[in-house]
Amino acid sequence: MTSPHQLVAAIIPQPLRVTTIGRTFLMRKPVVYTEDFGAAADRLVTWLQRASGTPVQRGRVSTSSNIVIERHPVASDEAYELAVYEGGARIRARHPDGVSRAIATLQQLFPPAFHQPGGGKFPVELPQCWIEDQPRFPWRGLLLDCSRHFMTVDYILDLLDAMAAHKMNVFHWHLVDDQAWRLQIDRYPLLTEVAAWRVHNGVRHGGFYAKDDVRRIVAHAASLGIRVVPEIELPGHANAALNAYPHFACRGEVPPIEPRWGVYPDIFCAGLDDSLQFYRDVMEEVIELFPDRFIHIGGDEAPRDRWKECPRCQARIAALGLKDEAALQTWMTREIQTFVAARGKAIIGWDELQYGGLPPDSILQHWRYEECLAGAIAENHQVIISQNRHLYFDYPHDKDPRVHSRDTQRNDWMPALGLEKVYGFDPIGTLVPAEKANLVLGMECTLWSEFAPQELVHRQLFPRICAVSEIAWSSPRDRSFAEFSKRLDLHLLRLKAMGITPYDGPMASPDWQQIYPTP
Repeated sequence: MTSPHQLVAAIIPQPLRVTTIGRTFLMRKPVVYTEDFGAAADRLVTWLQRASGTPVQRGRVSTSSNIVIERHPVASDEAYELAVYEGGARIRARHPDGVSRAIATLQQLFPPAFHQPGGGKFPVELPQCWIEDQPRFPWRGLLLDCSRHFMTVDYILDLLDAMAAHKMNVFHWHLVDDQAWRLQIDRYPLLTEVAAWRVHNGVRHGGFYAKDDVRRIVAHAASLGIRVVPEIELPGHANAALNAYPHFACRGEVPPIEPRWGVYPDIFCAGLDDSLQFYRDVMEEVIELFPDRFIHIGGDEAPRDRWKECPRCQARIAALGLKDEAALQTWMTREIQTFVAARGKAIIGWDELQYGGLPPDSILQHWRYEECLAGAIAENHQVIISQNRHLYFDYPHDKDPRVHSRDTQRNDWMPALGLEKVYGFDPIGTLVPAEKANLVLGMECTLWSEFAPQELVHRQLFPRICAVSEIAWSSPRDRSFAEFSKRLDLHLLRLKAMGITPYDGPMASPDWQQIYPTP
């Protein structure tokens, strides 16, 4: 049996300041009141009703309520104060995002059974405490690759709920790659009729997100204080799109969509005006769907061999007086960056964009090449840290000899990344000098799905995402993996009640040769 005092001592991510007094408040029947944050209060009411199976009232005046949400001038939009005292609970924040983070903490003060629909019962004891909290980094993200393996809308909605429970606030949605194009674009219907599907062993696999699906996901994320950043690759990882529209390729023909993973030579022709118009058209519809300021354009792993052979690309290089094909990619990137900037948007790109110089107001997402990170920092660009050695959650938790012994390529490419290594990572002072810490916008863990179809996503993310949520939200002062592990033991009960099955050791006889081409 978990005591209320154990609950307040086991919050993940760890709050900035917690004061306890050793007493409890007995909540017999919750009544929620707010004047300013109605949508957040409605969400809390829904959670309490679903958790307990009993109706929860919205109070008309604060004196009749035992959960009160108030506007208060705290330090930042995500900062909050939470007090549980002899009369109930009080949340104070200045912005709906701060209320969302406070609700995530308040939910952890309820017994784990409340995280399962119908699992909680009133009356319930809550630990009396005072919590002051705010995030370390403003960007705390998760990349989900839905191109290699399609994920259902309902699954994504549930994953957003799990992100909010850990105070994660950016959903980076990877929608485009060599294996599939997942986003409906009205002006290019073949992207969903052709490019969203691949055939393996005679079976057609895939799927796509209609515009109403996207709107539903974006709206749910917004209600949780989570921004949604789409990734539309430019100019590489384009095999699927070029299968639908091969005339945008340098050769005008592209091999069939390959069910296996890798980097493919066919990319969008930079010498063709129609290729640029394709991206402008796509970006128009992306901007209409995604309200966030940022659009991720990839930019990584774009082989330029086709450009070297292409008369149109070579003519473009000559006409613009460019040095080489690398400069041509930079020119193409800047053309699209200028287009989206005129519409109030900015771009994010992977390390490789730095080789040609990042456009103004763009952000570098660091995954591998430390010289690119250093260059961006030197030019005072903001950066997002997703270093593969610590934050790539497609990597296995442990080095399982049953997997690696027969897949040596995967062993070299994806070394084991255990929970302690994740928790011990801090980009400040290792990758980024302390005096440049203000340029680190935040951190983002990534789940590339080559080896993680939907049924394996939870195992790959949890509990490692719990560690990321803490190192991105909480102060690094006095951080201890042993202490975190004690809190995690109780937190795992919450995850189980939420229907999340975290990693608990290698699966029995995993057949990665079968997962390799799975849709």
